[in-house]
Amino acid sequence: MLNGNSSKRLPLILKKPTQQGSSHQAASLEETSSSLEEMGAMTKQNAENSRMSDTLMKEANQVVSRANGSTTHLTASMEDIFKASEETSKIIKTIDEIAFQTNLLALNAAVEAARAGEAGASFGVSTDNFFPKMVKIYKMIP
Repeated sequence: MLNGNSSKRLPLILKKPTQQGSSHQAASLEETSSSLEEMGAMTKQNAENSRMSDTLMKEANQVVSRANGSTTHLTASMEDIFKASEETSKIIKTIDEIAFQTNLLALNAAVEAARAGEAGASFGVSTDNFFPKMVKIYKMIP
């Protein structure tokens, strides 16, 4: 049986666990709220990092595109240089053949001038001037 005093204590006893439970729930709620705020901040940071990554990738893509364009231009220039080199080589070969033929003609003219004796003396002088010039030109050809 309960006496009059014990009935007044009963609500205080019941209140204590309820207050502790409320305090515990409030602390848990506060912790959950703090965690949610932290997750929200992390989500914002992740979104910002994603935007920065996207921007950097776009810039890298532009650089690669420019590099591809430059490489294409370089390749075309190298092909042009190769073609010009082939043409130059053909021209040099032609000049070399002409120089060789001219040297043969000059040598033949010198031989004929020597055979002609006095009559071919002036012709021999002419070939004497011509021959060293042809040798000089021939040496200039790579």
